[in-house]
Amino acid sequence: MSSGQQRYILYHYNHKPKHIHIHNISTTMSDFQSPESKQEWEGKLKGKKFHDDATTAPQTAFTKKDLPQKNRVVRPGQMMTKDFYEDRLNVHLDEKDHCTHCTFG
Repeated sequence: MSSGQQRYILYHYNHKPKHIHIHNISTTMSDFQSPESKQEWEGKLKGKKFHDDATTAPQTAFTKKDLPQKNRVVRPGQMMTKDFYEDRLNVHLDEKDHCTHCTFG
């Protein structure tokens, strides 16, 4: 079972079958992005301005097309889902859309 898959178990409670959603807990640290990947992305993006429109972005800015396929751009105060994808790059921005740091998850 890959780390992105989920598994289900069936148990009985008061004689009624119930399905419980359980995440794969056998994931090892080697399955997650390495600290070097995080540092590499922060080195590329930290301090740079994010632009939504790639056609008007200056050379010093970055856009969605510069990010990996699985990504999430997070602005201050933005609500986020709690789903975890170890290969998703989260780019955190400040109030002026400059990258402050990156995380995976």
